Amino acid sequence: MNLFSQHRDADNIPSRAFFFHFERLRPVIELLARKDRLLENWYLKGDDLGEALKYRAYEDDRPTKDAMNEVADRYKGRIQPVDAIVCWNRSAGVS
Repeated sequence: MNLFSQHRDADNIPSRAFFFHFERLRPVIELLARKDRLLENWYLKGDDLGEALKYRAYEDDRPTKDAMNEVADRYKGRIQPVDAIVCWNRSAGVS
């Protein structure tokens, strides 16, 4: 399942406020999980399945520290603002 959400933020919200952006997406994920339990486990995108299962995006209804650290590392040193943070759901048919 792919979800796309685009927001126009106030100037005072930095694009690198990863926790803020993950928290803003959390109510959508919670709603999906209430409709279908297969939609409750979300992970950061990776180049292969092993890497894609390495960082769970949410745990106990909160963004995980590991995911936040990984996203910060991925965008470290980039001059341009963060354009996308990609998460995926295990029920997407990948086994």
